Amino acid sequence: MGLENFPHLLLWYQSQQSKFDGFDSQCSIESTTWNLAHSLKFDLKKSFDLWYNTLQNFYEHSNEHHHTFVTLMNFCSQLGFDLSVQLVQWGEESFKINKEEEFLILMRLLSKKTDHQVLYFVVAWMAFNMDNYKLSIEQSYMVDSGPTCILRGQSYLELGDPEAAQQAFEEAIDHDHDDPLAWFQLAKTSWVQEKYLDAWSSLKQCEKITGGTPEIALFLGMLALTPSIKNSMLQEAWSSLSVHLEECKRSSEYVMTISKVAIEAKKIEWFNYIHSIVAWNEIKEQLVATKELGYLLSSLHLLGWHGLSELVLCSLADNASREHEL
Repeated sequence: MGLENFPHLLLWYQSQQSKFDGFDSQCSIESTTWNLAHSLKFDLKKSFDLWYNTLQNFYEHSNEHHHTFVTLMNFCSQLGFDLSVQLVQWGEESFKINKEEEFLILMRLLSKKTDHQVLYFVVAWMAFNMDNYKLSIEQSYMVDSGPTCILRGQSYLELGDPEAAQQAFEEAIDHDHDDPLAWFQLAKTSWVQEKYLDAWSSLKQCEKITGGTPEIALFLGMLALTPSIKNSMLQEAWSSLSVHLEECKRSSEYVMTISKVAIEAKKIEWFNYIHSIVAWNEIKEQLVATKELGYLLSSLHLLGWHGLSELVLCSLADNASREHEL
């Protein structure tokens, strides 16, 4: 099956043909797949409108949707890219240009016509990102894969059904035991259910797989501050958090979580470091609004770290003074 089955692609190809030196424009379209791949390079996959029109035309005029779609995937593979990955990227592009509704409708129509798992996944992914969680769940059951199980679990979480979400994430782990996203989402589900030890176990597995990230460390810190977590886990959380100290420059939530863990773990060296890197004036309003600043100062006093609490206050005063001068 040749390019004549995809009129928009054929027209585009013909318009490009003359731009490439040494390309035999008299070649038959049917017999030049390799030359076509060579001449098109990777430009083809960048055009959202071209592909939207091509897929729409394909839906409206093809008689053998499944077979033709498989052919199209093979054609794209010879061009050097994976159509299934590209469909998700076009989905992302559709949000940027406000065409997500049209793209979702087209993907749903194509998924019904072709009965192809790639398209069911794209519909589930698009629906989730458009907050249409019920549709995402419905479409996810059409595909037996780890990523779709994760989408289903995330949708159930958004709908307030952590038990169903847990089952979906466990199914995702059955598909791929080393999928860090599945473990992270399973930890979130356990957190929602107040199963903090289960959440800790899932999160440590996620950390083992990834080698650790600021997001994982922050979550471990939050877990370590819950009443059911043992003191030994507090030390582990501190170890994870302290690897990503630079994150304090970007996140006030990270500042407060690591501060709380440091207080509980009696890590005085942390406060010597935080004074040197954290712009307290940037997080002051948030800390005051959530009463976190009071917690921090009173905890420092209770531990006998009066000098450090005064240091924090002085930092705030100095910053406020500089703001006033400016």
